[in-house]
Amino acid sequence: MRIRYSASSLLPESGAMLKPQLPASTVVTPKWLDGLSVGLNLEAWRNADPTLTKLTPSIQYVFYKVPAIKPYVGAFYRRTYISGLDDLNSYGARAGAYFQLGRNAFLGVGGVYETYSDCRESVYRSCSETYPEVSLTFAF
Repeated sequence: MRIRYSASSLLPESGAMLKPQLPASTVVTPKWLDGLSVGLNLEAWRNADPTLTKLTPSIQYVFYKVPAIKPYVGAFYRRTYISGLDDLNSYGARAGAYFQLGRNAFLGVGGVYETYSDCRESVYRSCSETYPEVSLTFAF
């Protein structure tokens, strides 16, 4: 992160506070934030019994400076609302890689591990799962 001060900003005028002057070209976000994304996903399954609604906040970091293949890692929390049953909380991690298909298009391939914190194996078949994920991303 760079913040540049001009000589005039270092001299207070009649008790005025010191104020840094940020040129328009200066970015005040740390460089390590490049590649970081935060998301919120809403998924709804209707026309069946039971109905499901999943709300998932997530965070992901893409190692964007790696040439050709861009590895990624991420984490998420998920709240699943199930009609007729108790709601479920789960959390997990994901990892994989993005392959560039075009100037702003990427194919993502990876794996996800998810575990349910409020799960009862007497009700559900399993309280954790590992599954593949495939995504198509357009960056702009």
